[in-house]
Amino acid sequence: MRRSVLILVGLAALAGCGDDKQGEAGGGSAPKPMAITATGSGKNIKITAPKAVPAGLTQINFRNSAKQGLGPQLLKIDGDHTVAEVAKAGSAWGDKGKPLAPWLGLAGGAPRAEPGKRSTATQVLSPGRYYAVDIETSSSAEFEVTGDVDKEAKLPSAAGGTVTASEYKFETSGLKAGNQPVLFKNAGKQPHFMVALPIKQGKTIADVRKFIQTEKGAPPVDENGAVDTPVLDGGDSQVARLNLKKTGNYALLCFIPDREGGPPHAAKGMISEGTVR
Repeated sequence: MRRSVLILVGLAALAGCGDDKQGEAGGGSAPKPMAITATGSGKNIKITAPKAVPAGLTQINFRNSAKQGLGPQLLKIDGDHTVAEVAKAGSAWGDKGKPLAPWLGLAGGAPRAEPGKRSTATQVLSPGRYYAVDIETSSSAEFEVTGDVDKEAKLPSAAGGTVTASEYKFETSGLKAGNQPVLFKNAGKQPHFMVALPIKQGKTIADVRKFIQTEKGAPPVDENGAVDTPVLDGGDSQVARLNLKKTGNYALLCFIPDREGGPPHAAKGMISEGTVR
């Protein structure tokens, strides 16, 4: 299921290294823009980001000029750790079920965008050192977040509804079809992200759970209608523009493990149903 499954192993690959509308303001300080771009194809994908951006409420604008679908995941690095160390930590977590290094933060980013498209998300960036990484290709760009966070800043409004993740479930409110800002809240203590897939006509969430467990038969979901968010550590939130193309019931899943390691969250039952109207 595209980036969703690959997140489990994508951090290890670091060693080898839409839409034009934006979210509406919800009051308080206006977000500062941050541009991330992708160019190239195959093994020659290049991610570009500013060398430094101010801390605080940030609108991440991703332009995908590459030849394949991509999406930047932000990793916050505490301390002077190299790309090789990040790769080793990601491999131990994603491949081997080991605990994730405490100095590696999963700090949001922008949703996946198809070639020639854009994606956008607004969130608070705290000061520190970051990588913007495309999980599927291992391409990355390093940048620094400087200054202080405005504690009065508010996230933009989310006309498309709200998704709240916790251990180990999703809850939804007011999800609407169309390309609109959606509030994604991680109310849990573990990192989470969401992949949302329309459930096919005549299928149920029970069919989805069975398919995830057995991987047998035709998928009961429409993978062409999939949308996903970046990974957020516990307690973080962002407003991401997501294109929920059709009304109906969706399967909401999370495929990453706890920071302490272990199986992916879907194996712990994090497979919920949400309705898009």
